[in-house]
Amino acid sequence: MAAPASQPVRSTLLDGNHAFPPLYACYLLRSKTRPNVTYIGSSPDPPRRLRQHNGEITQGAVSTMKYRPWEMQMIVYGFPSKLTALQFEWAWQKPDLSRHLKQPVPSPATSTITTTTTTSTTSSTSFSKDPSTNLHTPGPSEPTPPTETLKPIFPRNALRNRVETKMAVARTMLTVPPFRRWPLHVRVFTREAWEIWDGFKVVGQEEEEAEVYEAQDKGKGKGKGKAVSAKVKKPPGKRKTLAEKRTYDPLPEVTTVILDLGGVDGQAPGRTEGTKGVTKIDGPIDVEDTEFRGMVWDKWKAYREGAEGSGGECAVCKEVIEDVDDHLNVAFCVSSAGSDAGRSIAKCYSIAHLPCLAKHFLANPGSEESVTGNLANPILPHTGHCPRCNTRSDWGEIVRGIYARRDGEKENVELTEKARLRDMKAAELAERLAERKRKVDEEKEVKRRKTEEAKEERRRVKELEKADKPKGKRRAKSKASNSSESE
Repeated sequence: MAAPASQPVRSTLLDGNHAFPPLYACYLLRSKTRPNVTYIGSSPDPPRRLRQHNGEITQGAVSTMKYRPWEMQMIVYGFPSKLTALQFEWAWQKPDLSRHLKQPVPSPATSTITTTTTTSTTSSTSFSKDPSTNLHTPGPSEPTPPTETLKPIFPRNALRNRVETKMAVARTMLTVPPFRRWPLHVRVFTREAWEIWDGFKVVGQEEEEAEVYEAQDKGKGKGKGKAVSAKVKKPPGKRKTLAEKRTYDPLPEVTTVILDLGGVDGQAPGRTEGTKGVTKIDGPIDVEDTEFRGMVWDKWKAYREGAEGSGGECAVCKEVIEDVDDHLNVAFCVSSAGSDAGRSIAKCYSIAHLPCLAKHFLANPGSEESVTGNLANPILPHTGHCPRCNTRSDWGEIVRGIYARRDGEKENVELTEKARLRDMKAAELAERLAERKRKVDEEKEVKRRKTEEAKEERRRVKELEKADKPKGKRRAKSKASNSSESE
């Protein structure tokens, strides 16, 4: 019997299927009717997903119908793929089961190392090799290594669904591998959630700095503001929460934290004009990544037009880049010189081979964290400096810019194709309309000719009648005269 044909495997990592989404976020919801009930999910469009959970539009989760309405407390975004977002979501939902959120605890039974003595005259400790597995096998007098058991950092308990616990889990996940090496960012939407986040005690640091946008009118309404370092002070004598009792590792340098009191949909009266990641002060967060992708695409167009660039040479190896349209193998500097009208202004037009830039980042890391991270010999870099402008960049942002250029070119080609098809349809429609008009004109001309022919025929008939009428009168007179003569 022949074996059944294997089904083709569709992978998002093969054959050019991988994509860096403009935005894919994991979010934390809190019920307004039951404050201790929370929900964690993921979506490429958090504003729309919140409307679905609240029943404003269809396709909301069934488990959230009972505790409506919901309020979004925070999001974690910047995931390099949908798959990584789903991995983060699962670990955030089930921290007691995730292997990334466990800590070793020495077992009391084997916490003491014991040594067995032997009568061997060669050595008091012997070692042997198992040739079948090539793994080390302890000898009869070798010290027995202690065995360790792992326990979850956040065990399953009655407080696991509290906002405080969920935010503590997210804060811890941002500092453990593999999540700490991803270009992740945090956006907090409520004052209560921000107080919880700001209350996390960092190891070796009194208060953690974060980028917050405070209105000049103390949050009384929507107004102009500027980025300041905000530290929320808790009232004296207040009991410490679970989040405050723990200590947390510092966040990675590439991770930013933004307080956006306007909410995920921009309807709350607290957002300022300087808030990043939004297109307007009273609108939802930008799920299309307009600012970053626009800056990257503007750099690419300027380089293609010859206005800027490095003459087609790699900034690292100084060799000519033969195929600059190979977006997945060519990297641009992603630094910007501020923003104008909600769009980043390009600062550096450096271009390099992607492998060359990776080697440059590994040889010249952008921070001590890149060297002393969790990997002794990392394959991929974490941070580095641009070889031209010396601006510190995150490797995840470099990859993000690569896919932004590729997707931008695809979108441009699609728009061009749509425009071409639209022009073709317009031309075909115009031709059909012209043909129809020509036929109508021909029918009108035929009808006009027939009308003129009919008029001409009637005119001839009338002329003949007029010509025959005098002859009839003369005949009548001649008949009358003849009758009188006969009498």
